[in-house]
Amino acid sequence: MTQKNEQPLYSQMMDILLELTDIPHHYSLSDKEKKKKRSQVLKMIDEMIGSGNEQLYVAKALLSSSKDWYYGEITDLDHFKAVLKEGIDKGCLAPDKSIAWEWMNVAATNNDPQYFMDDMDLYYDLLACAAENGEDYALDIMDMIWEPEQIIEED
Repeated sequence: MTQKNEQPLYSQMMDILLELTDIPHHYSLSDKEKKKKRSQVLKMIDEMIGSGNEQLYVAKALLSSSKDWYYGEITDLDHFKAVLKEGIDKGCLAPDKSIAWEWMNVAATNNDPQYFMDDMDLYYDLLACAAENGEDYALDIMDMIWEPEQIIEED
């Protein structure tokens, strides 16, 4: 049997997140326990980013800008944009960063993705490049922001 500390850090982090977002666990935890676990998750994300896993900037942006992780609603949009932009500057939304795109999809599920970035040209380019390279979440987000017939065909 694998001990928890033998699991990869991302897996450990996801276990804690599942505990925080699972209804029975969510309501069984005290506010103090939730705060401690949230802090632990954010520290794990920072550790993984520090070890070169830049695609977790999207998770950091969402979780650090949301008061209620169960719903994942962004409550500090400026903070979300700043952390996301920092990650983008480090390549977090490259087409091959599937974990980052999964987190973008999570963020887009309960928030309007058209407000995730101020530079819409850069945003469109990131989404289009990822979609062209087979990243379905990027295409889904594009379709949420721009009607499919409005998507610009690039040469």
